[in-house]
Amino acid sequence: MTDIQADEEIEERTIPKITDLIDISILQQIQDWAAKTAGVPILIRDADGYPVTKASLGSEFCALISGEDHTNPECRESNIKAAELAKKAGKPQKYTCFAGLTQFAAPIQIEGHMIGTIVLGDRPTEPITTEKIIDLANKFNIDPQKLIESAQKVEIWSEETINSATNFLYSIANTLFALCYQGYSLNKNVKELSALLEISQLLTSSLGLQEVLDKITEGIVKVLNVKASTIRLLNDEGNKLILMSIYNLSPQYLSKGPVFLEDHPVCQSALKGEVSIINDISDDPRFYYNESIKRERLSTMLCAGLRIKDKAIGTIHLYTGEPREFTKDEIMLIQSIANQAAMAIENAKLYEQSIEKQRIERELSIAGEVQSELLPKVNPNIDRFEIKTKFLP
Repeated sequence: MTDIQADEEIEERTIPKITDLIDISILQQIQDWAAKTAGVPILIRDADGYPVTKASLGSEFCALISGEDHTNPECRESNIKAAELAKKAGKPQKYTCFAGLTQFAAPIQIEGHMIGTIVLGDRPTEPITTEKIIDLANKFNIDPQKLIESAQKVEIWSEETINSATNFLYSIANTLFALCYQGYSLNKNVKELSALLEISQLLTSSLGLQEVLDKITEGIVKVLNVKASTIRLLNDEGNKLILMSIYNLSPQYLSKGPVFLEDHPVCQSALKGEVSIINDISDDPRFYYNESIKRERLSTMLCAGLRIKDKAIGTIHLYTGEPREFTKDEIMLIQSIANQAAMAIENAKLYEQSIEKQRIERELSIAGEVQSELLPKVNPNIDRFEIKTKFLP
């Protein structure tokens, strides 16, 4: 695998899935209400064509062919083709599925990105022939008589009826998801700002180095919704990265030895200020701990440097449990957190050095007092000699 740099190929913004924006049970209730109000069957599919909701007002004929939960591959393929047409046109598109049912696919879009499709209708514009029904029954191993009877119950509709219903529901769906996206984005921004604020507060805290490191690794995992994170700090010689803090990894992982910079080009790049992303670290020959990585069930790794101005002090690593593409926004956030974290770490080091200096001074003072108690309180009195003393602890 090769490194993926934080460049223009990464999307500007994170486009969420439908399931990120709204609770499915609530979406199902809204869909059921809309189907009943408009008098047309409705099903919502995600960007890959898989059903997000259960069909509302669906016909028995369509249910027999599409299978349980509308997962028939041919139905999905048909819906994907319709979704592609709708995406290209940017508006509802009519199509006829392989079963002869006329449907309309309307794109559900967020900031120009298609996140799903609302599919309306499972009715023909003219009666389905018996020959067609029998062919479908044989193809999908359905009782022919049962399929014929269900086809006879399917209503025939006019394009005028479905057009008006489609435009109505298309408008409702996109308005609903636009509102949900606003709430999603606001909540995401609040989390990101909270993370930066929390790390900024570490700059003025009187916490020890280890406590600061642990707070950073925990905080960045929760904000960026990754599986785990680690922080490594450079040794005094500047040739090794020592593992100092982990979050959501096993204790065995903490026992791993240091990383020698000469053997690790990814960390070298991070220390220079670059952000590298490895798609699959479990299968990357540059990593010596492949078995450990597989045991921890890690997938994608992002590595960023901890730098104060032009001085590198270490690296921060983020791990996901499944393949993931980090967006430009996320990488910018990670870099901001890394910069704040580096300053917090340096302050914690200075704080510990100050505490250590005070401890040494206090111990020297006590030692001096003990030493002075062991010496005579008055100078010796010897004839013809004048003796003066000075105590140096």
